[in-house]
Amino acid sequence: MNSIALYLSNPMEAARNRHHYLPDPLAEGTVIEAFKVIPPSTDPEEEERGNVVYCRILSGNVAAGTKLRNRTREREGEYETATGVYRVKASELHPRKVLLAGDIGVVTGLQNIRSGDILTALDGEGRMSEACEAIIALRKEDARASELPRVCFTTFTSDTRDNDERLRIALQRMMLEDPSLDFKVDANTGQFLVWGMGDFHLDLLRDRIETEYQIPAKMGDLRITYREYLSEAFALTSSSPGHDLDLAMRFMMSVGPTRDLPVLEEGEEAGESAYVNEVDIVDGVDAETTLPEELKAELRDLLCDALTMGPLKKSRMAATHVTLSDVVWKAGHDSSGDTAVLKDEVIRMYHYLMRMAKKKGSIKILEPIVQVTISGPESIRGTLSGAVRSELIRNRRAHVDPVESHDDFTCELVAYVPQSKMKGYAA
Repeated sequence: MNSIALYLSNPMEAARNRHHYLPDPLAEGTVIEAFKVIPPSTDPEEEERGNVVYCRILSGNVAAGTKLRNRTREREGEYETATGVYRVKASELHPRKVLLAGDIGVVTGLQNIRSGDILTALDGEGRMSEACEAIIALRKEDARASELPRVCFTTFTSDTRDNDERLRIALQRMMLEDPSLDFKVDANTGQFLVWGMGDFHLDLLRDRIETEYQIPAKMGDLRITYREYLSEAFALTSSSPGHDLDLAMRFMMSVGPTRDLPVLEEGEEAGESAYVNEVDIVDGVDAETTLPEELKAELRDLLCDALTMGPLKKSRMAATHVTLSDVVWKAGHDSSGDTAVLKDEVIRMYHYLMRMAKKKGSIKILEPIVQVTISGPESIRGTLSGAVRSELIRNRRAHVDPVESHDDFTCELVAYVPQSKMKGYAA
């Protein structure tokens, strides 16, 4: 805790130099940043207290009974009440009446929370300045851009239904501590599909399940998460000749890449933001081609869902841009029926364009790449340039850079290896 106070500036000092990223601590409205979430153990007292959220008060104050809203994981109308606030001394929590701007402490009673989330007090949101709202939006965008992609997953199974429920609770608690962890339950098989950052990460997860939670869980083989990329653009109007779609409404749709993908050596630096899909609904110039906002939102959600399954391996599309425009919309007496017809024809057009791209060979498979760095004394330069380089290229499908001198005494080899060819790496 002393190190955090030493290396993270007090908001009252830092806000003067970083006004674009930190709110004014004396401004109205409470802003809190949660930097660590610890779930309760099986001890009854800890179970009653709930999650222990270590946080820093960036502005305003928080006390027991304060209603807080998670701005990073916003759900409309949802808020939670802080049941207690504490100052921390080693492993002891000392109750306090209030935590003020600049304080580091613990807030309890929050369930919809993950490490790194930003929270605001419900009472002060109406008085919050535009600058503070802009800062919160910037922090949310920064969190999304720096989110690490979950590139591999495995299955977990237990022996009984009771253990299934215990396993679900254990995974939910570990997700609070580790934002790079995610899971869902397969509706068909009942297996837990767990995503992580690598096989070493998932092995540690299995050990924790067996030792900390005493759940006999069996882990399946490691699987890699692939993505599909559209390398060129395709466009079509509902009145275009040559397609076999019988469309009753007129509109235009185009699909294509949002941007060129980063080169191999820059893949890690580009982050998850390089692979985000985009959907645009463009209104026409007259009332006939202007869609209601509610319908535009429904169409956008429909196309976003379609982008989660590509035409080749049923993997999520990456860096794909879909544009729907020039929709001739005339709502009749049964507007719900007209809406259903429009949705059906839009998704048919999307799948038709994807089939065109697949037939032309414009869908590429993307796989996660691991950067491997091997360092050693100058005496092993020949081994790195010969046997090691040959192994990486022939058996691991790697792209290998030339061996370079790191300093006067050591040399270094850097390679980029598909994760499917890696086993047992740590990070």
